[in-house]
Amino acid sequence: MINFDPTPSFQKYINYLSIPFFTYIVLITIFGRTFNGLYIGGFRLGELVVGLAIVITFLSILTFKKQHINKSFLYLFIGLLLSFFVSAILSNSNFTETYTYKSSSIIWTTSFIFFGGLMFKSKFTDSFIKYLFIFSPLTYIFTIVFFPNPLWNFFKLYSDKFDYLKSSDILLTYILLNFLTKRNIESKKITLTFFLLSSALIAPLLSFMSRGAFLAFLIYFISEVFLIRKLVLKNKLKFLFTLILATLIFALSTIIITTDIDFEFLNFGKKIEIVEDQNVLASGRAEVVARQLPIVFVEREFFGTTLSIFYQDGRFYSTEVTANWRLQLWQDVIEDVVNKDRLFIGYGYSEIIPAMTDPLNNGNDSTNENLHNYFVQVFARGGLLQLIIVILIIFTYISIWVKQKNNYKILQFVIPIIVVSVFDPTLETVRFPLIYYSFLGYFLSDKKVYS
Repeated sequence: MINFDPTPSFQKYINYLSIPFFTYIVLITIFGRTFNGLYIGGFRLGELVVGLAIVITFLSILTFKKQHINKSFLYLFIGLLLSFFVSAILSNSNFTETYTYKSSSIIWTTSFIFFGGLMFKSKFTDSFIKYLFIFSPLTYIFTIVFFPNPLWNFFKLYSDKFDYLKSSDILLTYILLNFLTKRNIESKKITLTFFLLSSALIAPLLSFMSRGAFLAFLIYFISEVFLIRKLVLKNKLKFLFTLILATLIFALSTIIITTDIDFEFLNFGKKIEIVEDQNVLASGRAEVVARQLPIVFVEREFFGTTLSIFYQDGRFYSTEVTANWRLQLWQDVIEDVVNKDRLFIGYGYSEIIPAMTDPLNNGNDSTNENLHNYFVQVFARGGLLQLIIVILIIFTYISIWVKQKNNYKILQFVIPIIVVSVFDPTLETVRFPLIYYSFLGYFLSDKKVYS
């Protein structure tokens, strides 16, 4: 898809740019939304990243011949860009307001698929990839165990919002690290060990934080177990030892999450407290983020809840509160788009999606701008045509991989991300698509066959 062959002089710039680029990826992987909220020159980092994505969008189109971009993908990408302008113009969106570009970040951040492929051409890349895994424990520690006081104070002072890592961010890190481990380590036994231990560590965490993220985790986990089944059968005794160790890690992780352990004795960080999510439910109760998880366990009754969806009076409902809120919100938006004759152009990008602020709607949520569904979000902003283009883009880069690598391993990376994106704000943010598309570009530009 991307086979950029830079000149020696231009390669120097790539080498220089790759260092801050990958440093930024590491920092948002560890700190998430909070790091993106830091201000530089009156702008948040997340806003600057969107600005960078806009620049990359147009540079990628202008230099497509040098990058050898797949023509089908290029035409769809241009179509996505044109759908933005059509929707924005017909909905009277203001091109001079930053909100227009913030609300359309779905469009611009897709361009990181080109940027990622280019940045991985640097000499810095190999070292970065090899040692990336050492940062992964920090995502778990800072989310569950303790958050260092100096960092806490720094972000409280200089960021617009303090928030712990979302379940979707943790899921993406988990999948990405396993993918990179398999790509860069020859020993299948080592990759198997890393897979089992990392799965054991985060499985309890995701099960409490988000059902959508946990479902996506299960999809990846089951697919990987299927792929390694022959290796396991050939090394039963060694696998048994790893399985025992993974079981112990799983038990320890579950104990840490489900018991009110006070880590303040470490005298290093702030004890994790219950924090209210911004997703206020229709019932008036704020959904609690998994921080002090025993309370979440009781509140949400995760294992005792049977997700029941039923159809009544022309609408879908669920007996589970959070699922029902999402169902009502999506239906409110879809019905409103159709009723207002905005099926093909959407609402545009100048304001919060109107259906979300209507107090008469079942899914009304005046505190949130995200629909917790990537595809509904695309449809609401850009209409049916833009939604079709987005779906075709997904199928296209899957097809490019299959033709290049002659296998379907890309589905392990893409499908779980798509699944979690149906339930949580992911690709409509900034940090998540930056990581996802950058590494997707890397995988697609990589000449190595992923066996």
